[in-house]
Amino acid sequence: MIRYKKLGYVELTVTDLDRSVAFYRDIVGLEPAGRGPEGECRLRCSEDPYAIALHRADQPGFKRGGWMLEDEGQFAVLHKRLRDNGVPYEEITATECQARGFGRGTRMVEPNTGVTMEFYRLPAEVKAKPFVPTGSGTSCGRRHATRRRSLFLAMYSTSQSPTASAKASPSFGPFPIPIITASASPVARATSSITSTSW
Repeated sequence: MIRYKKLGYVELTVTDLDRSVAFYRDIVGLEPAGRGPEGECRLRCSEDPYAIALHRADQPGFKRGGWMLEDEGQFAVLHKRLRDNGVPYEEITATECQARGFGRGTRMVEPNTGVTMEFYRLPAEVKAKPFVPTGSGTSCGRRHATRRRSLFLAMYSTSQSPTASAKASPSFGPFPIPIITASASPVARATSSITSTSW
């Protein structure tokens, strides 16, 4: 059995980086955590280095997700499970791991959807940094409290209207339904082709 510590991070592609960062910071309440090696903007919701990364792209969608393994020994269990079931995988290079803040990592593509998934451990020397929420208790949060309330009311009223929902198809109110296509090269691509019809 593969033992996990948690779902560690999600990385998304967005068409407007500044607008998306503002949404996750000011409305969702995440804390900005700097830039990654590909220029992505990172935000966090715990003591981990980051929980979500936003990459600028022409189409919005899902780039990859990462599962934190419980300990170093779980890599052997994971690799055996993947091999036994014919699922291709690759170990993330030491250079990429260092650039992204991992101690070690493995990448594979989920064969049914083409979603890129990564399994990783943080370096042993990484020290936890306290998470500072950007919710309504901060000046930033108070400034956007009215905006959050208006957004919620707009979302609720839209989702309760059959006409509005029908017009928004294939979205449900303000939420787009993802279109999932298979990846052309399962392991070679570090991005999946899940895209959205709206953002």
